[in-house]
Amino acid sequence: MSKQVIVGLDSISPGESTSASRSLGGMRPYMQDIILGVPALRPDWHFKLFVPDWVEPYRIATSNVSVVRCDCSNSRPKRVWFEQMVLPRLAERENVDIFIGPCNTLPLRVKCRTVLLVQAHQYFTHPETYKFIRRKYLHWAVSNSARVADVIGVNCLDGKRVIMKHVPGLDPDKFVVVNNRLVDLRETDSSDPANDGAALSRMMGRPRPFLFYISALYPFKNHARLIQSFAQIRPDFPDLALALAGGNAGETAENLKRVASECGVANDVLFLGRVPQEDVPVLYRNARAMVMPSLEETFGLPVLEAMAFDCPVLTSNLSSMPEVAGDAAVLIDPYSVDDMAHGLRRILSDGALRADLIERGRRRCALFTKERTVRDVAAALDRVAGRREALAAV
Repeated sequence: MSKQVIVGLDSISPGESTSASRSLGGMRPYMQDIILGVPALRPDWHFKLFVPDWVEPYRIATSNVSVVRCDCSNSRPKRVWFEQMVLPRLAERENVDIFIGPCNTLPLRVKCRTVLLVQAHQYFTHPETYKFIRRKYLHWAVSNSARVADVIGVNCLDGKRVIMKHVPGLDPDKFVVVNNRLVDLRETDSSDPANDGAALSRMMGRPRPFLFYISALYPFKNHARLIQSFAQIRPDFPDLALALAGGNAGETAENLKRVASECGVANDVLFLGRVPQEDVPVLYRNARAMVMPSLEETFGLPVLEAMAFDCPVLTSNLSSMPEVAGDAAVLIDPYSVDDMAHGLRRILSDGALRADLIERGRRRCALFTKERTVRDVAAALDRVAGRREALAAV
């Protein structure tokens, strides 16, 4: 009888994004999907979840999962030390055969086979987004994790291109696509559409037609060009506003307010700051369109979130966004203010186009399910287990 395969899953290195309070936009739903779904597909394997003491317990539904609680600090430097120095020893103690690094890095001294799941790569492509020490660490850790991993999972095919460009010499056959899934905000939405007017008045001052963009204010999110394109179309849509949700991150609201003032739309660009989770569905539900002209994304979840609320989408024709949006969005060149303005005019003026985008968006959302993510992760593990058995037989 062959030995039972034991899989280790790291819930330490992702940090606070695995906390239940950070469920939107964080790693918590992703980790929950894996630990609920993959063990059910592989009932003859055993899964061990390495969790820091300060993270809320996960819902464990299958008997072939056990939790290894770890005395690990929540500070980033101490987490890094724990990941690189302590996790390899714990994995060996727990007889782990395959170790999953779900968030960009692996414990490099681990002695078993590994699956690396890459969730972001802007430390390579937009290094100004990260502070010096963190950027240097991620360059080193992700590059070396990619080199030692048996399988590398990326959110979209574009991620493979980026990683191979910045980590030369990788075997292209190591890559698999492990799509993120739509975290459907409708499932947790407790707001009453009848009260949307009051909520919008609270956030925006007075209800009015608006375009919506939700993103931290990183420079690569391309807010400045969006404001410039909005200024181009504003004379044709005199009551239209541009609502920007998200906190400062590299770029600042003050810088972007200056751009809006220079373009003559200071009163029409609304900076909402960090929007509470319960208000996000209200914005998607009422926006004339969700605009996401980012220069780069590893996935681009707001594209799908908007589609789930029947909100037409305009997004970039670069990076992962065409893969995620498919034929269900207006795609524009994010470096061209004129092209962006043309796309905005189309999505605002063409009723038939809007109806078509809404219908296509519904079908697009149906493709990005947690079942698909779970199957992708299970397939990545199968590849590693197959290689392991083949090597053992040589």
